[in-house]
Amino acid sequence: SKSTWTLMLAVAAATGRSDICGYAMLKRERAWVWSQEDDIDQMELRVAAIMQAFNVSHDDLLDESGRPMLYLDSGLGKGKRLNLAKRAGENIVDGEHMADMLASAKAIGASLVILDPLISLHQASENDNVQMRAVFDLISQIAVEANCAVLIVSHTGKPDKGSSKGFAGDSYASRGASAQPDAARVAVTFMGMSESDTKLWNVPAGLSHADFVRIDDSKSNLGRKRREPRWFRREAVTLQGFAGDDMEVLRPVEMVAKVKEGRPDLLHAIARAIANNLPAGEPHGVAAIAPHLPGGEATSLQDRNRARTINEAFGGEGINEYLTDFGTLRRSKGVGNRGTLFALTPATHAPQIVSE
Repeated sequence: SKSTWTLMLAVAAATGRSDICGYAMLKRERAWVWSQEDDIDQMELRVAAIMQAFNVSHDDLLDESGRPMLYLDSGLGKGKRLNLAKRAGENIVDGEHMADMLASAKAIGASLVILDPLISLHQASENDNVQMRAVFDLISQIAVEANCAVLIVSHTGKPDKGSSKGFAGDSYASRGASAQPDAARVAVTFMGMSESDTKLWNVPAGLSHADFVRIDDSKSNLGRKRREPRWFRREAVTLQGFAGDDMEVLRPVEMVAKVKEGRPDLLHAIARAIANNLPAGEPHGVAAIAPHLPGGEATSLQDRNRARTINEAFGGEGINEYLTDFGTLRRSKGVGNRGTLFALTPATHAPQIVSE
């Protein structure tokens, strides 16, 4: 549903409405969407479904002078494909359409340019860090010279069962060279809800994980990352006067996290043991921590059910940090995905540490 959501974002920008895409829109901005996967008819049908679902009129997509606030273009079809970066020997240089793209962005007066997807915008090797960094440097010309934001849509590898598990919130889930997320100023991941997500979030009765998608902040050089995902529910729209299949939109929704009691006593004991006896900020295994724990906690970390005990202590499989009296305790997997490591980031005003 990524193409649908990028069009929703464009409509939200054009109308200045925050309820459409899940992000705050401070004012109306002109948006231009270029898709290399959908033809113009498909793009217009998607926009029509968005307009119907969110009660947007055609006049809402015009400015005070009657000029469009939303522009759609497609590179699907012979001779239409956009090429912004091409190979010239060992170098990556402006593609044959870069100058026209830049001139059009300026002429339109776009504040937001959406390019979908990255893989079809260039001739570079997507696994080559040097080449992909050059691609991003070239595309950034549009942002700088046209004074606009550029949103680039990139595919990921194939997540577990098409879900978000292990991918949500990870910029490096993007397919190809790591230079791609490194070059971005802000990055998010767009994933379906996984079955394991249902253990952490209350899914309304009659619905399943397949009915929801999530957007997670994975990088932000310009501000603070949001810690919780933005959630959207898939919704079918029957277009008036259209005899084809229903179109899908994504409606922003609030999801309520499940309350987990956890084992704060164990986590506080681990944090205290590290604070009193081990270097803070470094990962420590159970073997290093256990000698500094009270008997019961040490035993619970060393028996064969310790993985379940640790999960319960943190309040769930997907929760990897906990705020204790001594600072933030984080867990991670050891080398080769074996064992659990704990690291403590001391609180700014931690309590006085005393010996047992």
